[in-house]
Parts: sequence; structure tokens; C-alpha cells
Amino acid sequence: MRCRFSWRVTLKFIGACVILFIVYQALKYFIVATGLYRQLEPGAVKGYVYCDVQLSAFKNFSWRYPCDFTPRPNPNGPIIVTFVNAAWLSLAQNWVCSAEKVGLANNIYLISFERGVCAKFPDVKCYEHPHVTVKGTAFGKAGYRTLMMERTKVILRLLSCYQNVALVDADISFMRNPLSYLESVMTNKDIVFQADSVGVGFVDAVLPFFFSYICGGFIFMKSNYATKRLWMSVLQYQQNFFWNDQAGLNVCIRHHGQSVSWETLDSKHFPNGRQFFFYEESSMNEVMIVHANHQYKVWTSTYE
Repeated sequence: MRCRFSWRVTLKFIGACVILFIVYQALKYFIVATGLYRQLEPGAVKGYVYCDVQLSAFKNFSWRYPCDFTPRPNPNGPIIVTFVNAAWLSLAQNWVCSAEKVGLANNIYLISFERGVCAKFPDVKCYEHPHVTVKGTAFGKAGYRTLMMERTKVILRLLSCYQNVALVDADISFMRNPLSYLESVMTNKDIVFQADSVGVGFVDAVLPFFFSYICGGFIFMKSNYATKRLWMSVLQYQQNFFWNDQAGLNVCIRHHGQSVSWETLDSKHFPNGRQFFFYEESSMNEVMIVHANHQYKVWTSTYE
């Protein structure tokens, strides 16, 4: 029997190989981009070793991280906090205005590491750190790295006030009062986060099904042992490995020594900037907050 060469069969074979190679590369990129390997094998992640907090570290916790703010946050209800410096004044003013419009005036609390900033907000409770002054806060610079670590110490002090705490970046605007919703999802959770995106359409579409990547820009948490231990581990991560608190949260919350119960919030109500501005996944009728990170469109807040 004579064998006949077929270009058609050869091309189909080559095409199948190319498709398999593309699928393999896409899967490989997906695993790396989403950090799925971190969830499957978190101990292999750099900095993981610094997330371990010994019980002895809790001795004198209230002395090391006292709730000694002046003025004191409102004791009735959650504390809704943003950090502000002179470079972020317009963002912070917009943040305050949007919070007041949805009925959060009694809950909001500003914190600054620069002198004179609180004077810009005479009608809002604002705390200027008396011992730490941080300037030169361009992203990634020495001042910014110091700011991120001092910020974590202040968060630990807020947890000594024994109230629920919301950490809300200044580039967020409130569309609706989220407190009732947040308190309902917190019945069996210690802490909840806004989810973040990685910037690849297909990956972001399937990311929530495989891996919850935490955004540090919007956090709501209880004041309890689990959240205190989490933030102490983040501080250790920052001091010994990498200053970025969001990176520390994503690594340390998966540490085997943590007992914190957590989840990421529904992006229908708490979209990150990429989901809202670029993918347009959320309807304004459902959104509670809008985060202006990952901007792909020029956005001017309704409240400015």
C-alpha cells in the first residue's frame, strides 16, 4: 500500500500543537498573574516566614498600641478612617463630602502624619500624630514606606478602641451608606475587603472563582484577637521584608498560624476602579462605593 503525504493532515496537526501551546502559556500566565500558586502553596511565597506572630507578642498589647487619640473617635458605631496629608487634601475633602451626604458624618475620622492638615478640616474629627511626621510621600519613596508602616501601627491602635473599623482610601467616594450591608456580612466574619484586579480581561473575569486578591483600599473589620494578630503579622512583614501593606495582607492572611475569618466583598456593590471604569460591570443603582484606582477613564467626582 502506497503512503500518501497530506498537507491538510499536517496543517491540522501543527494547528492543534499551536493551540495546545497557547492554552498552556495562557494557563501558566493565569496561575502566575492571579497568584493562584500562592493559595495552593503559600509557604513558598517570599516573606511568608515573617507573618508568624507569637502569643507572647500580645503581652501589654494595649500599652504598646493604646487607643489614646485626641480627639477620640465617636464611640457610637464603627470608625470610618482615611489617612490624609497635604498632597491629598482635595481627595480627602471630596471623601468627607461624599461620606456626609450618605449619613456618615458622625463616623468619619481623619488621621494625618503632617502638621497643619487637620486645620483644613475644622468640622471633622481629625487626629495629627504627635510623634511622627512624614513628608516626601511620593509612592515607593522612603517617606512613603515609612508612612505605610506607621499607618499599620495606627491601625493596631484603632483596634484597641474595641469598635468596628473601616479603612477607606481617600480616592473612594461613597454612593450609599454601606454600614447596614457591611454589618450583615460580618455576622460570621472578622474582616472583609474590596477585591482587586490584575489588569487582564480574561483573568479578571475568572479570578474570583480561583483566588481572592485583596485590595487594601477598602477594609471593614471587627476589633478582636484575630484582626489584631493579622495586623501584627502585616507589620512584621513590612518591617522585615517589604513595606507594602497590601502585599503583606495578601500573604499573611493565608499564613497557617492565622485564625482570621475573611472574604472579599461583592464587586457589584464594592467595585474596584478597573471593574467600574473600564469593564463597567456595576450599575450605579447597586454601587455603594466607587474606588478611583486603576483609572482608564477621566473621572470627576459628582461631589467635587
